[in-house]
Amino acid sequence: MRRILRSMARALCGGGFTVAAVAAVLLVSTAAAHASTITVTSTADDYDHGPNGNCTLREAVIAANTNTKTDKCPAGGGADTIVIPAGTYTLTIPGTGDDAAHTGDLDITASVTIVGAGADATIVDAGQLDQGFDVLATSGTTSISSLTVRNAWTAFVSRGSKLRLASVSIRAGGGGIRVDGGAVTVTGSTVGDPSGELVSDCANRAELGGGIYLGSGSLVVVDSVVAGNCAAEILGVGAGGGIAVWGGTALLERTVVRGNTAVGDPRVGDGRGGGLFVAGGTLAIRASRVTANLAGGVGGFNAGGLAIVGAGVVTIERSLFDSNVAGAIDAAANGADVPSVAISDSTISGRRAEDQVSEWPLGAVVAISASGPVSITGSTLDVEDGALDGGAVLAGAGPFTLTGTVLDDGCSPTAVVASGGFNLAKDVDCGLSAASDLVGVDPHLAPLGFYGGSTPTRPPLPGSPAIDSGDPNGCTATDQRGFARPADGDLDGAARCDRGALEVACSGIDGQSDECVPLACGAIPRSPRAAAAMVVPLFVVSAAIQGRRVVLRRGA
Repeated sequence: MRRILRSMARALCGGGFTVAAVAAVLLVSTAAAHASTITVTSTADDYDHGPNGNCTLREAVIAANTNTKTDKCPAGGGADTIVIPAGTYTLTIPGTGDDAAHTGDLDITASVTIVGAGADATIVDAGQLDQGFDVLATSGTTSISSLTVRNAWTAFVSRGSKLRLASVSIRAGGGGIRVDGGAVTVTGSTVGDPSGELVSDCANRAELGGGIYLGSGSLVVVDSVVAGNCAAEILGVGAGGGIAVWGGTALLERTVVRGNTAVGDPRVGDGRGGGLFVAGGTLAIRASRVTANLAGGVGGFNAGGLAIVGAGVVTIERSLFDSNVAGAIDAAANGADVPSVAISDSTISGRRAEDQVSEWPLGAVVAISASGPVSITGSTLDVEDGALDGGAVLAGAGPFTLTGTVLDDGCSPTAVVASGGFNLAKDVDCGLSAASDLVGVDPHLAPLGFYGGSTPTRPPLPGSPAIDSGDPNGCTATDQRGFARPADGDLDGAARCDRGALEVACSGIDGQSDECVPLACGAIPRSPRAAAAMVVPLFVVSAAIQGRRVVLRRGA
């Protein structure tokens, strides 16, 4: 502190500080000097006005909230740190509606950092009494890391707060994360079951957004896994098994959304968006994978991967949608509100299940009703196992434009598709008529697999008509893997964009055939959790709607 004062005094002499600036620095320095580290010493749950010699998790939270000594927990005094050693901390004091952490959940009302000993070591069990952590602090940042929350109505609730979650695991039984205002960032975490196989026994469950619900504010999910969550409603629609965006702004980056379900009431409701659901606000998806999610019910089915209803705005970049039942992406109007969807440098794959019923739409991209503008640029669309309906595109009214895209399947007879040029379609039924389009031509793509980058892709095989035949005036800056476009893929000495999601680049020449040796390295997901989730074998989906029960079997 003396050094700070001396430095400020010298600066004042030189005119470098104002009186207001001096006061601000003094306030910050004093707060930082008084911030406490509060170490929890007991796994019990008590809050004692008279000391009993321990510092419980609840008492540590109260000490940080109120800046007062609580039992053996030292008084907080600023941006405090609560350290939770390994162990299971079960909340046992009943009572809801309390925002002071005296009963029920752990209410956070002041800026604090909470650190566990690891998601496998530190368990906070809410006992199904209330929420897990209810974050109400409207100034500063609440950071919670390296722990698991289970058995909560909702594991984390943000009410206008700045909340950062890192290396957490959420198995609440109820909802995973609810954002009602503020800004929430989730990094290197698992929301649900990491195997993505808990479907009938959901890791997290809610009517909207079983894993995460965003009502307002902002949400960023990076290097994380959202898996094995459910959206289900007794008398209506379950929407967004993994994530539901009702408003605000959301970003998913290098994240896997897998094995989530949305199931409506078997008598009257549908499931919408097994993986993701957007009904307002914006959602950006980058370098991520949405796979093996399911939407089901008694009527029409609205996309196992992503359902967009009404005024939602969605952008998808350098990502993969695959093995989602029924359908990968569905954009539909809601009255005068229409969605807007822009997809670039991505692979969108439809999936056929073994035991499906005929009315399930299974096209790779499903755009129905009076949809808003849908544009797909520099991408690859296919149907993995064939489909009973839809093909690669099932489009209704509204502008639907394909540019520089490869379709390794056809379109439905009712599809209304506009061409932005330089597309390559295996079948002739998509109505692509630009002079630069190649129609009725096999693109010769490799099977879905890892060919560099953080997600599986389908690169053009040597000799494919997609290579170096795209728009000579340019294309997007990178392909799905993050590799630069354009590149010289046919070794003619001139770099030109490829059609589809991948840009073939050469690391050398095969000495026997004089063909390109594809560049096979690429970016790896930063989070070990996300990296492991990217390479888990795909589901071969066998789905049976038994009331509200859905079963997924893992195949070879």
